[in-house]
Amino acid sequence: MATLEWVILEWNKIDDVTPVAGTLHPKTRSRITARIREHPMKAWWSAEIFPRVRQSDFMCGRKNDWCASLGWACGPVNIQKILEDRYVGSKQAGGDRGRKNKVAIQQFLTGETS
Repeated sequence: MATLEWVILEWNKIDDVTPVAGTLHPKTRSRITARIREHPMKAWWSAEIFPRVRQSDFMCGRKNDWCASLGWACGPVNIQKILEDRYVGSKQAGGDRGRKNKVAIQQFLTGETS
């Protein structure tokens, strides 16, 4: 059976995600334990979640300057998207949109026009 401690230990083995360090915020703890209640088997986490996170350029920060936290990944909407492979492959969330938005915001703030 998966436990909060085991899920955190396995999450922290994933390169390039935000590691869990210190005390969890109660809301984050609640979010993670809710997902563990829904999916209590270690095999499910090992087969369905952790490999998809490892394969995701988006969640591991290889597409932008952001990387996933365990609390984020265990949100009910985000975990469903992970299971649907919405964050794996070339059509990952946001695609190039994040970089384009940053450029547009910077141009707006500096008064530049394209």
